[in-house]
Amino acid sequence: KKTKAASGKKTKIHEAEATKAKKKSEESGGPSQQLLKRWFGGQNASITVHDPLPRQVPSSPTHVDLDMVDVAADRRKNGGQASVVSADTPVCVASPSVPASGMFTLAEDPADVPTQTPSQPRNPPEPPKVEELPALRTDTSASACAKLLAERVQHKKFEGIPCAGWQQYNDIYRLRLEKLRAPVRRQACSRWGNLQKESFMPKISGFLRYSGKQDIVLCGIISREMKTRPSVLHNYRHGKDLVDETIVNFSSEKDTIWLEDPSMRVELELHAELAARLATGLVVAVKGQPSSRGRFSVEDLCFAWVPEPTAALGSSQVYLALISGLAFDKKSPGLDSARRRLLDFLLHRCKEGCGNGTTCVRHVVLCGGLLSAAAEVKDSLARADIFLAELANNVSLDVMPGKSDLTNLSLPQMPLHKQLFSRARAAPGFSTVSNPVQLSFDGLLVLGHSGQPVEDFLRCCRLQRTKEAALECLSTCLSALHLAPTAPDSLETRPFHQSDPFVIDQVPHVLFSGGHSEAALQWHKSSGPGSGGTQCICVPAFHLQPAVILVNLSNPKDVKVVQDFADSSWVSPPDPVAVPAGG
Repeated sequence: KKTKAASGKKTKIHEAEATKAKKKSEESGGPSQQLLKRWFGGQNASITVHDPLPRQVPSSPTHVDLDMVDVAADRRKNGGQASVVSADTPVCVASPSVPASGMFTLAEDPADVPTQTPSQPRNPPEPPKVEELPALRTDTSASACAKLLAERVQHKKFEGIPCAGWQQYNDIYRLRLEKLRAPVRRQACSRWGNLQKESFMPKISGFLRYSGKQDIVLCGIISREMKTRPSVLHNYRHGKDLVDETIVNFSSEKDTIWLEDPSMRVELELHAELAARLATGLVVAVKGQPSSRGRFSVEDLCFAWVPEPTAALGSSQVYLALISGLAFDKKSPGLDSARRRLLDFLLHRCKEGCGNGTTCVRHVVLCGGLLSAAAEVKDSLARADIFLAELANNVSLDVMPGKSDLTNLSLPQMPLHKQLFSRARAAPGFSTVSNPVQLSFDGLLVLGHSGQPVEDFLRCCRLQRTKEAALECLSTCLSALHLAPTAPDSLETRPFHQSDPFVIDQVPHVLFSGGHSEAALQWHKSSGPGSGGTQCICVPAFHLQPAVILVNLSNPKDVKVVQDFADSSWVSPPDPVAVPAGG
């Protein structure tokens, strides 16, 4: 009885303490209100959500429980921006200067928000007044044309790839070899047609039976063993950075090159010039003989059979503009004026007629590089937003992410969230796309990326870092029918177990790579007897070389490099000093 009485007394004490704590929490506004008070200088505030979806009842603001979602808010005196992130809700950024539909807004005090009755829905609080931004230059006819062209462009290949669970990466190489073995063998048969049928071995194992007898052909994936490549485990053990971005090259003269397939791997003996062009992940066929040391002595090498693209139709002078590396986080008088000259040039060209031999720009692709580094993101995005909004109001515009832009790091990179661009997202021609991206303009296929695959290819081979070497790497990727051969060995990507998304299953008319130091062009002829081929383009980073590439959508061979944007104040920012691996 004494124990029971003591237990009942303790229960009453706990209930009294809980009631007292609850009352105190309600008086102070609860934990959510306490957080907001700390963020907004002690003033009461609340967050409301405006539901943009049509419903049978009028949409109304809904209070968000801050204990159930993560909230990040910037502290500002005259109203600010707030973002609410949850597992089921995409990131939404609200600005007082933008209409509140589909966004989150701030109210100064919960008491200022009118209560909702069944007969009369409450209205959202008016956002605080802010300074008006300059008006955009908008042409009504150009805006309608930009919207129409944006709807006709197709770019869905890399955006619909599902996110798989954690798996091993070896499936990627198996899928790549299964997909590309047939076109590689076809090219080998076309190149070395004088060999007998049994000389084309179905797998690597058993090649030693032909030692000293005749030339044979092996097919597999290249694996470059780079002796001077930094070890992540070694760096972690000694407290160093896991990834050193200043290292310009992982390869050296001590590298060993292997050829692999599911049956086995064999070391290749190659000429130095041929070995310098190879990197891990390329599917190739090699012709030669087994050596006395159990290796394979290579006499010749080939990539895949590249079919001819479908013929481009039309004869109008309509052009696609390719731009890269605007780097709005870099501030210099010369770069700012060059961007203004670029905008004036594009707006003038998109409003011109397409007759009398004039260059008419109807679509613009920004090939990554809105930001060059993750610094001063807020101000840089505001400047980029004004630039993109004015451009997308007059021409169809696709914005790709780059290495330093605000999206995922691993390829394929998902499109930049439209809520990052409060003004541009309302423009009729504005669209954010993935990296890599595949675009279709009335039958003309354009494929490209923001430059990471070519940059990593150069790190893993023995070519010099010149514009000719970058163009050769891009051309090699087309010859091998693979956009990013060094992924996942040294280039970030996700594990895939159903297919390799970087295999080029449809040969494009235009293949581009962004973020380079200089512009470079090359016509890559197809493997067939016809005259068709693909235009390979290295798009320069605008902050390194202020230029824009114009491609005729009716004739991919017609390419123009316009670089009249720099004035006397132009100073190219120096690149970071890079050192070789182990240097």
